[in-house]
Amino acid sequence: MLAKNTTAIYVEGRVTGLDYTSFCAAGGDSGGSVFHGDAALGLVSGGIPEDCRTYVQPLNEGLAWYGVEVH
Repeated sequence: MLAKNTTAIYVEGRVTGLDYTSFCAAGGDSGGSVFHGDAALGLVSGGIPEDCRTYVQPLNEGLAWYGVEVH
């Protein structure tokens, strides 16, 4: 993890509260799950594929938005 609670600026607008990571994601990976071992961390939001920098929506915020839980 490079930074927590960052802001990504996309063509469509700003998204706040994202984690900024050093793993590679590519076009079409948005919405994909992010794990570390067997721990779910969040969902791919976007990033800079050529630099292996990826914005991740933290899991708890995404779950709260939809009113669901993981058991």
